[in-house]
Amino acid sequence: MKKRTFEIPADSMADFAEVLAESNLENEICGKNENDDIIVKVYYDAEDKEQIFELVEWYEENIDSEDEDDD
Repeated sequence: MKKRTFEIPADSMADFAEVLAESNLENEICGKNENDDIIVKVYYDAEDKEQIFELVEWYEENIDSEDEDDD
C-alpha cells in the first residue's frame, strides 16, 4: 500500500474532508506542522489511482494556488 501526505490549512480542511470522504480511501490525521497546517496521510493501492489523482488535483487547485498567491 502506498501513502500520500497532504498538508492542509485549517480553513480548507472541511472542503478537503468532503473530497476525501468521497474517495473512500483509508486516511488518518497525523497532527499539525509548524505552520499549523493539518497533516493528513492517505493510503492507496494501484487500483485506487483515480481517487488519489482527484485528491491531488483538488489539492493543486485549492492549496498550491494559495501558496503561489503568497509569493
